[in-house]
Amino acid sequence: MIIKHCAISKADGVLIVGYAVRQEENFFIYQENGGRIQVIGGSVFPLVDKYERAGEAGSDLDEVSGIPVSNLGLGEYITNNFMAKGAIYLEDLQTWTDKDYNEIRGLGKVRKRRVKEVLEQHHLAFNGTCATEGERK
Repeated sequence: MIIKHCAISKADGVLIVGYAVRQEENFFIYQENGGRIQVIGGSVFPLVDKYERAGEAGSDLDEVSGIPVSNLGLGEYITNNFMAKGAIYLEDLQTWTDKDYNEIRGLGKVRKRRVKEVLEQHHLAFNGTCATEGERK
């Protein structure tokens, strides 16, 4: 069975939707128009049904759940730590508290603030607390 995937473009960091292919050490998304875009390997995730349906309906993809945690842009190590704790998509983080975030190795105050910013960009709730600009340590 062939399913659609989404991934982050290596060139400009945009979320790309299409069919994922690995060629040697590179990952690509082939779009339905035949275009091929190189993507970051660790950001490739299968689409969930409601995400794909919303994209086809022409709605704003930023307001749809199913966006992978790799969209946080915090690197593969931290992304893998999120996934190990059960957070595959950004919507999974809506119920997380400070206790949950503190269990993620490599996630300090600054990176936690990045999580909050990305969740807010996608109109998702953030239930933790963040450091202010002056508390970067």
